[in-house]
Parts: sequence; C-alpha cells; structure tokens
Amino acid sequence: MRIRAAQILGVALGVTLCGQVLLCPYTKVEESFTIQAVHDILTYGVTRDVIPMYDHITFSGAVPRSFLGPLLLAGAAAPFVWVAQQLGASSAQIQTLVRLILAVGAWISLWFFARCLFPRSSLHRAAMYAVTLSPFHLPFWASRTTPNGVAFPLVTASLGAVIHARSGRWLGLATLACVTMVLRLELLGMTIPCFLWTWLYQRQSFQRLFVLGFVSCGAAIGASIVIDSYFWQTSWLWPELHAILFNVVEGKSAEWGTSPWHAYVTRELPRLLAFSLPLVLVGNFTPSTLRGPVYALALPPITLLSLLPHKEWRFILYTVPLWNALGAVGMLRLGRSWWGKLLCLALLLGNVCWTGLGTWMSMGNYPGGVALAALHAHKGDQAVHVHIDTLAAMTGVSLFQSTHVARPRSSLVPHLPPPWVYNKTEAYDGPWCAFTHRVSEYPCNATETRTLVPPIQALTGRQVVRPAVYAGRLYAMLRGTQPRSLRAFLPIEVHQQPALWVCETLAPC
Repeated sequence: MRIRAAQILGVALGVTLCGQVLLCPYTKVEESFTIQAVHDILTYGVTRDVIPMYDHITFSGAVPRSFLGPLLLAGAAAPFVWVAQQLGASSAQIQTLVRLILAVGAWISLWFFARCLFPRSSLHRAAMYAVTLSPFHLPFWASRTTPNGVAFPLVTASLGAVIHARSGRWLGLATLACVTMVLRLELLGMTIPCFLWTWLYQRQSFQRLFVLGFVSCGAAIGASIVIDSYFWQTSWLWPELHAILFNVVEGKSAEWGTSPWHAYVTRELPRLLAFSLPLVLVGNFTPSTLRGPVYALALPPITLLSLLPHKEWRFILYTVPLWNALGAVGMLRLGRSWWGKLLCLALLLGNVCWTGLGTWMSMGNYPGGVALAALHAHKGDQAVHVHIDTLAAMTGVSLFQSTHVARPRSSLVPHLPPPWVYNKTEAYDGPWCAFTHRVSEYPCNATETRTLVPPIQALTGRQVVRPAVYAGRLYAMLRGTQPRSLRAFLPIEVHQQPALWVCETLAPC
C-alpha cells in the first residue's frame, strides 16, 4: 500500500511534538499550577481530607485557577501512570509522561483539524503538517502545562468541527463554550465568532445556537463553581471571573509589561509563524474557500486582545492552526513552479534551523531542574534536607522532579528511598546549617559549605552577529585559524552565565 506524504508528515508532526517534551522535560513557573495539581491528584486522590496537603494551599498564586483542566489531564494520564509505576518509573519520568500525553492530545487535535479543513486533499494536509511542525513555538509550547496549553487541543479540535460544518459542529461549539468559561475566558473573542459564523454562514437556527450556548456556558460555570470551590476550600468560586477581574478590570496584568496596540500583528504573529509567514501571505491572495473562516475566526480574538495593554503570544496561539491552514494553501500555490518549490523548501528549512536553535537555547532555560537532578545523582542514597530558593523553584523544580519526596502508599506517583525534605521557604532567616544542602542563586560560602557540582549555567540573552564579523569568522574557520564548532557557525551569539549553585553544608546542625 502506497504511503502518502500526508501520512509521513502527520507522523512527523507527532514525533516533533513528543520530541520537544523529551528534549526539554522540565517546567517553569507559568506551568506550575497545572503540573503541581496533576501531581497532587495522582498522589493523594481527591477526597476532602487530603485537600489541605495540596500544593496550591501553600502556594496559592495571585489568582485561583480552575482544577477542571488538571483533573482532565490527570484522568487521561492515570492509566498510563499506573503502568509506568509498575515498570519502575521515577516521579520525574511520570512528569515527562504526563506532558507526553498532553503532546499527543495536541497532535490528535491538529490531525483532526487538518482532516476537517481539507477532507479531500491529502496534499493540503501534508502541506499543513509541514507548516505546523517546522516553526518553533507551537510544537514547543503545545505540551506545556499552562492553562493555554491544556485548552489548546480542545480548542483546535472544536474549531475543526465547526468549520467542517457537519453534525460534529454542535459538539465543537459546546466544547468551545465550556473551555471558555472554565479555562480561558478571553476565548470569548473566538467562541462568539464561531457561533456567529455558524448562524450567518452555515445558516443554522439562531434559537438553537442561543440555547446551546446558554446551556453550555451555564453548565460549565456551574461545574467550575462546584469543583473549584471544593478544591480551593471556599464558597462560590469561579476562577476565570476572578482572573478577568484581576487582570483586566483592575489592570494588574499590566504590571507584567505593556505593548503597543499593534504588537500582535507586527511582532507576536510573525514570531509564531516564523518563516511560514510568506506562505500565509501567498495563501491570503490565493482564491480559496478557506479565507472566509480564517478571517472570521482568527481576526476577532486578535483584535479584541489588542485592546488590552498586556500582550503575550500565548494568548493568540489558538489562531495559529488557522493561519497554518492558509499557509498550506499558499505552499501548494507556490509549488506549481520549480522556483516556488525551491522557495517553499528554503522557508521550511529556515523554520527547521530556527526551531533547532530555539530548542537548544530553551534547554538552558531550566537551571533549577538541572540543579536538582544533579543533587539527586550525587546524593540519591543519603537522607537530605535541601533548601530550594525562588529562582530554582521557578526554573524546573516541581513536585514530580522531587523524586525523593515522601508519598502515601496509595499514590500513583512513586518515590525513591530514602525520603528527603524539600524546603522552598522564601526569605528564610533561620540558621543555614539546618539544611544539609542548598540550591541557591548565590555562590557557596567557602567557610560553611562546599560546591557539590560546577555552577549551573542559564541563558541570559542572545545577539545577532554583525554580517562582517560573521563572514570573518567563517573565513577563519575555513583557513583553520579558528576552531570549528557548531556555536561558532551560528549567526547568533548565545550568552550564558552561572545561575545556580548546589551547596553542601560542611557541619549540619
């Protein structure tokens, strides 16, 4: 049986998504709520008496987040986690497994999305897979346990169902409404246009759409209030309402930085699409029935979010599959000529190179995870009481990565003996000799501690090399007057410096 390009590239998309997890298995602070909540659900269960042991009770964050996303992810992961536990996996490997399941969910949703938009054209699907897997941001972040990452598979599959205009549209609309109310309320900028698109373009009953939206939103809000009030141990809590009031009404999100109104169009969208942007532009001028849904469903959320001062590319990640579909149309349009084929190949290779560079740089963004893994490797057979400072806790240290933390016998998440104590107290002012080890952003005190491993490096910035300097460097490598290395060949200089020190106390008290 002949294997089509769409099948090969579809598999390559899944391999790319999962490969990003394996290359960068650690998580950062923006992913912490979901990954910690999944850990606690799998470790302690969900009965009322164990809720005080959950991480969010101690580290609650600025605003509460919904537990429905972590519950969904933990439920999907639980059977595989049980198998991994029986096979002797560590808790750190369980974290990788949980993220792999999220990556597979994103893969299935993108495959379904492509099937919905191009049901009769495997060439268009192949082009879309190529445009999707080659840039950096979507494959890297689709497996990240941010609220956006958890919502992404559900939103992408729902968009495909709505655009496909078959019976699945109703489930897609209901899912969009529920995800909006529970996980990301700013998705109203996409959900409302989907309902309007179904009414005006697909000629569906307004009354039926109104009832569907009303019931779906009401059920989702009710479920969120019941479940999240239970987990947060309060009454009448709707987390997404709190988040909107905190970030939008009170304007607290602006404290994280502001951007001009046009930033999504002039900066963030080109960053997400990378070298695929020319293909999207060509697709924009190619006659296609796809332009209507792309404009109707992708432009409103970008326009709405542009009104807010704080902007992040993660907020418009849901629109990327729509733009990639338009890029697939542009790729096939260019592919009609030999020079167009060469241009498409060059753009895809540019994406691949940029992705490789971005992944390599991102691997240096998790010094906390690297430092804790080094401590486990050196002292795994000893009882340790370690203090983890704020920088380490924000850059890779999680409950899953704490492989020696004591867990109940009923836990699906295993632990390694002997049990350790992991202390993340901020602004600690007691005697440091109370800890056997420290993971600190300050160098070890030579009179009280010793450095257990070399300082953990972290990325501090990057800089494009000037063309004249880069040409001189290449010439020197060709002549043999400069050592040849991958870093010297790159047209970008990556700057790193020591970020964390793993210190061992000489005389614990």
